[in-house]
Amino acid sequence: MVARLFYSNNMKTIIFAALLSAAGIMSANAQEAVDISANYGYTFMPSCLTTNGKAAFVGINEDEPDNMTASIRDADMKVVKQFKINKTVALMRSYSESAIVKPSGAEIKYIQYQWKIYDNEGEPVTATDMNSLIERMSEIYAGQQFYGFTDFKGNVSCHSSDTTDCYYPHWFGTAYPFEYYSIIDGTVYQIRVAYNPTFSQADLDNAEWKKGDSFGEQNICLYPILPIDYYNCDTNIFYTHYIYASQALFNDDDKWEYILPQYGPVKKNIGDPIVYGSDEKGVILSRTVYEEPENLGFGIYDEDGNVIASFDAPHTSLIRYFVSNGNTYLVASTSDELICFKYNRTTTSFKEISRSKSNAPIISMNGRRITVGADGNNIDEAVLYDMGGRSIASSRRTNSDNITINAANVAQGVYNVALKNKGRIASAQKIIIK
Repeated sequence: MVARLFYSNNMKTIIFAALLSAAGIMSANAQEAVDISANYGYTFMPSCLTTNGKAAFVGINEDEPDNMTASIRDADMKVVKQFKINKTVALMRSYSESAIVKPSGAEIKYIQYQWKIYDNEGEPVTATDMNSLIERMSEIYAGQQFYGFTDFKGNVSCHSSDTTDCYYPHWFGTAYPFEYYSIIDGTVYQIRVAYNPTFSQADLDNAEWKKGDSFGEQNICLYPILPIDYYNCDTNIFYTHYIYASQALFNDDDKWEYILPQYGPVKKNIGDPIVYGSDEKGVILSRTVYEEPENLGFGIYDEDGNVIASFDAPHTSLIRYFVSNGNTYLVASTSDELICFKYNRTTTSFKEISRSKSNAPIISMNGRRITVGADGNNIDEAVLYDMGGRSIASSRRTNSDNITINAANVAQGVYNVALKNKGRIASAQKIIIK
């Protein structure tokens, strides 16, 4: 991991709007003046971001999310300050649950077959309305009783209980025959279908759901401290390595500040129910439940654990800090938006000034295969992390526009996919592996 500090004496004008629309990517005739490796888990902090004007190294210990600490070292790597990071670990759990629910109806799952009906002379049977359809079917299948109805496509139809079973007849009678006859463009067709049960939302909500297998309880602690990129357009200093804690970004005191997520009440995300069978009481359903606190936004904390400011940008993965014409701006990169705030360092307050759609790569799941649509996004690597911050699997871009991670041997649960460009995390997105 390498820290880079850029200077340019020749660059006199920077178009700030272009910086924002480009999601903070700099295009300038800047010259690299410093190249320092972040050894021992420490990142280089240039003198322009400290209040004493001296460079420092900042290290964040994330090995114990319940007891994270920050260590500040001077140029000789001597520890000059240590403080505890405010606890923001949020408990999340996932599990299955089952219930027996009586369906309110049924819907067509798929058509198993559909073919024309022919009379004894080998001619296709025709009909114009319900009466003529039932009359023709009664002639062909003498002695059977036919019942008329309109099928799911709006076609005039009929069926006979003598020749077909119906879907859950003890609940729905003859409302959902598996096999029936329909008029399609004047010709009679025999059709066989499969059904899925449907349920009223009230019945699902009021059902007696019993907790089943647990997929475990996990702490949300991956990237708990929001990284910051620093761009000072007035002094032409652009620090494109992540900043996790600083003295001089958010106010003028000597305390160190950092950005952490702020969580609200626990939200219960319920998956679609799956049918596992039935008994005389109803259909046996199973579903997966994910519980996690809602991410409300982020707060700026000082080294004493006090919140000095907050901003509303849930699911932000990276902050870009701009100084232009004496004004301070923060651009939050969320999963689908870029949100620009103007920050007042005197009052430590935020004012939202713009939102725009992000061109973040699309992450999709196909079974246990994770695909990152990285075309045109300057993404060269995808890494799968568990919620404890451990790398589980990774994949690099080859000749394809997409990056694929095989998660066949990964346990069920919630994970983060971090997208990297030249070793640096560009964004991260939460996924669920079932």
